[in-house]
Amino acid sequence: MRTAPGTGGDGAVYLVHLKTGNVRPLVAPDPTRRTYSHPIFYGSKVLYLQENALWMVNRDGTERHRLFP
Repeated sequence: MRTAPGTGGDGAVYLVHLKTGNVRPLVAPDPTRRTYSHPIFYGSKVLYLQENALWMVNRDGTERHRLFP
């Protein structure tokens, strides 16, 4: 698995299965945003930036939490 940011600064976060190439969204894209998410794995979670804040979400897309500020 690897993470991938959305395109064009839509704030999305995607999870990519390396064997199959399947891509599924963890954080849905929002075309009104102009931000890049820069997602990274952190244990069983994914950290990403959105709306000038640091967020964390489970790999299945549940339990999204704002960490800072």
